[in-house]
Amino acid sequence: MGYRSNVALGIAFVNRAAAREFVLKMQACQPEDVRQALTEYSVVLGASEQEPVMFLAHFECVKWYPSYPDVIAHDGLRSLAEEAGATTRFVRVGEDIGDDEDDTNYSVDNDNMGLQEALQEAIHIRRTVECDIPPGSGIPIGLI
Repeated sequence: MGYRSNVALGIAFVNRAAAREFVLKMQACQPEDVRQALTEYSVVLGASEQEPVMFLAHFECVKWYPSYPDVIAHDGLRSLAEEAGATTRFVRVGEDIGDDEDDTNYSVDNDNMGLQEALQEAIHIRRTVECDIPPGSGIPIGLI
């Protein structure tokens, strides 16, 4: 089966016009693998045309190796977004404790602290264990 990871990717633009311009540019002139990578994102719109737009993607239990074509395509898409002035975030959680990557990149040309914060809120690492014990059903071990 091999080593698997959970991955989340985010691309944030200052407004809808910037996001639209990027999408049109990607659809017009990028290789098929980059265009395909873009279709794997969900779009989160701000309430108005002037508010930020986020593209978010989430992959569970995937092999995320730098040499894999899908990974190369997503890395290329993020680089192109950064060149276009977007803020990006990449988070990967591996199977081993402590095997986490968290990388945020942003353009210094934009006042983008709000974009960084939005991506921080949308993508975060949480490791949990759940155990469903019905309320009131547990008794102390000594009473068995």
